[in-house]
Amino acid sequence: MPDNLPDLIYRDLAKNASDLSDYDLFRLTDFIKNLKSNFALDLLLVSFTSCYNKYLEIIEYIENDDENNNKNLLKLLSLRCKSLSGILEYFDQDILINFKKELTDIILSLISNNDFIFSQSFFINLSKIEPLVCLKLLRKNKNNLTEELHSLLLSLEDEFEQYQHLSFEVEEIINKNISDFKFDFPNFSYLDFI
Repeated sequence: MPDNLPDLIYRDLAKNASDLSDYDLFRLTDFIKNLKSNFALDLLLVSFTSCYNKYLEIIEYIENDDENNNKNLLKLLSLRCKSLSGILEYFDQDILINFKKELTDIILSLISNNDFIFSQSFFINLSKIEPLVCLKLLRKNKNNLTEELHSLLLSLEDEFEQYQHLSFEVEEIINKNISDFKFDFPNFSYLDFI
């Protein structure tokens, strides 16, 4: 049981990331950056979700009330969301692949709330592991993209066009060689191989 205690402590910190002191959040993010494992990425996504959900609550509350304390808290949560999403760049693709569904779900949630600024790191990292999915999502929301996401869209479209051109050439070569093969050996039958 003692081996699991630090994991439980960090999971609890991640679940309450929106309410942590700056020092505790720094400890959590430092742990995530140094560990760079599946567990660390899970902690990162839980932390981001915690901060983002609190951010949405505060936005809803501010619409009904004009207290400056809530506006300051909103700025703090916005900075935390940006900071946490930026940590994704520390993770290797093989770890990100294990969380592609979670990354896609977070992107869909952010898109539905028009929070494209928070989604930039998620899109960039999803494009490394699922470029076609990322391209479809970017194309679908073409009119609302930030400048960085628009550049990513153009880059993915260019890569996709190159891929299509290359696959067409490969298909053409294969078809030509197969037809040559059939032409060179028209009398092959199964019995010849026995």
